[in-house]
Amino acid sequence: MVSRSESPVDPPSLVVVVDTSVLISIKTRVPLDAQWELLRIMEDLVKVGRLAFPKQVWREMRDGKHPDAPDVWTAAVKAHIRHADPELETLAKVLAVAPGMVDVDAGTDMEKADSYVAAMAVELSEWDDECRIIVAANDVIDRPPLISLATACRSLGIDCWATEDFIHWCRTDQTPEDVAAAEAAS
Repeated sequence: MVSRSESPVDPPSLVVVVDTSVLISIKTRVPLDAQWELLRIMEDLVKVGRLAFPKQVWREMRDGKHPDAPDVWTAAVKAHIRHADPELETLAKVLAVAPGMVDVDAGTDMEKADSYVAAMAVELSEWDDECRIIVAANDVIDRPPLISLATACRSLGIDCWATEDFIHWCRTDQTPEDVAAAEAAS
């Protein structure tokens, strides 16, 4: 991963920060024979700075019980991420707005990636006003006292896509809004 000073000079118009939940769901939502093609497209998006994830996503994938295509892909592309991991100060800001993202009583040594995904999205949204930032996550159900990543993103003013929207964007470069506009026009 790059340092903050090495971030792309010309930011893309859209950057998607992907959560572990979406990468895992690729295994069940994309046929096995089509997974590598999708992952190749995703690798290209990573290399040009349009797709990113913090190191905590890679760690969650690495620590999964059954290595497979998305796990291998995450390990292979992590060195090509063009955006720095979020600063701890940004993480603190995110948790101040959405404290229910972290279960302080969980007693686990592994950091959950959700708050880092949100923090990376916040930092990228502050990077350039013309660059739209999206979080792709399947974590959409609040389980009080915990809140989902989607709820946290809404609190932070960041849009959130489900896996289907993310996969469609990867394959076609069309956002859900592009699709809706095309359907309304026809």
